[in-house]
Amino acid sequence: MFVKNDGRALLIVSLTAALLVYGMLANVSSPFASASPDDLTLTLNTDKGNYQNGEEIRIFGDVYGSDGITPVGSGVVTILFSCGEWSRRLSVEIDDGFYEVYYTISFGDKEGTWEILASAVDGAGNTGETSDTIVVSLPSNIYYTISFLFPPNTIMLPRGSAVMLSLQVKDMGGALIGGADVSYRSPTNDDVPLLEGAPGTYSATYTLKWDDPTGDWCISAEATTMFGGNLKAGGTYTIVDVRPAVLQLDLLSPSERELGIGEQAEIEVRASYPDGTPVEGATVTLSALGHNNIVLTGEGNGVYKSGAISFENAGGQLISLTVVDADNNHVSGNYVLNIVPAPLPSGVIFLLALVAVVLAIGISAAVLTRKKIYSNKLETIRAEKKHIARLQTEAAEKYFKEGSISRETYDSLMQGHARRMAELDKEERKRTGKALKGTSKKKETI
Repeated sequence: MFVKNDGRALLIVSLTAALLVYGMLANVSSPFASASPDDLTLTLNTDKGNYQNGEEIRIFGDVYGSDGITPVGSGVVTILFSCGEWSRRLSVEIDDGFYEVYYTISFGDKEGTWEILASAVDGAGNTGETSDTIVVSLPSNIYYTISFLFPPNTIMLPRGSAVMLSLQVKDMGGALIGGADVSYRSPTNDDVPLLEGAPGTYSATYTLKWDDPTGDWCISAEATTMFGGNLKAGGTYTIVDVRPAVLQLDLLSPSERELGIGEQAEIEVRASYPDGTPVEGATVTLSALGHNNIVLTGEGNGVYKSGAISFENAGGQLISLTVVDADNNHVSGNYVLNIVPAPLPSGVIFLLALVAVVLAIGISAAVLTRKKIYSNKLETIRAEKKHIARLQTEAAEKYFKEGSISRETYDSLMQGHARRMAELDKEERKRTGKALKGTSKKKETI
């Protein structure tokens, strides 16, 4: 037992130090050190711990730098609610180290224990996260059930798709309810009304935007009515798998897709969304034999242009183009340019013609030239196949090893390369067969 004041003080200091050491070793969180090993630390608070559908949640907290003391001047905090397969995401800006956002729980949102994950990122790219839980339960005024007619659960839809939402509202006895206020929650958390087309059947159309979040969109729908001053409600949700849009790509130049050996030319393309809207601010890259990962420059109105490039080998030259916009909508395309020898001066052509007439070797020269061109084409096909194989290897390294491209971009690239490889295999077999046929014919003649 400690009697003196200095003894009690020593005991308190010792216990405090021991607790601090234990907390650090056990990774115990504190208001100034979230359960995140990243650069930023943040707190996460709600105005209470238990809610009912229809109520509003206040989410707020502080964001500090890596020292746990200096407030983060600006940035974004993303809030992710999740409960089983259901989820909802919203974002809020950081204002001088503080963030605050409100969310009204739809009658269609899932009841149960919600996990709240708060992820912060500042202007320099530093990140941090923390989490908490709340409990959401159904109120006593749930009188209606909602059944989605469309879309079916987990259907996959690309951005830009027009989603037809259709549902029916019934009471607990199964009778259709007309005249209700029915709405659904969009990917950006706006409540959008549905119109009643037939008694108890409500519908609306939502066109997925080019920058709507990809992944699972949990469509929460609710129906409410007022009877005698009493609110009656009901709701449910369905899930749509939103995918990036596949962009459109057009090769503008060279328009004839033919260049001379060594001829300097600019590759020009146009990228657009499926509805024809130009794609601005995209990353457009070009790869070809001797030209790897050339980045094209945006010229406006969806047009992108390379610097001057040239090709030194005659025959078909494969160029591969990839377009990825700021929201990961993408497209890849392969094009073949015909590289031909540069035309001879007119005087030389006349002289060659005159010599051919005098020496009577025009026919034999033509035969030899034809064989050489055929041989060059076969060599070009095989060189192009080697180039495509290298592009496939590069795409695999970017996705599996570097992680610098998305799964969608990787799949699109590999599908395009596979289609071109199949075409080249077919052309090679065709030309090899012709060669064998010609050889057999020659032996019979002898």
